[in-house]
Amino acid sequence: MSLTDAVELLEQNLQEEEIALNKLKAIASGFNVAEESESEITM
Repeated sequence: MSLTDAVELLEQNLQEEEIALNKLKAIASGFNVAEESESEITM
């Protein structure tokens, strides 16, 4: 494997990791909103 191939694989992996992170952030923000609205209801 050449250095160029290795760099391309690393860049692709980084893009996939960023997509996964963004999905997790979206899921987490959904839970945060739900928790906040539930705590507002109970107050």
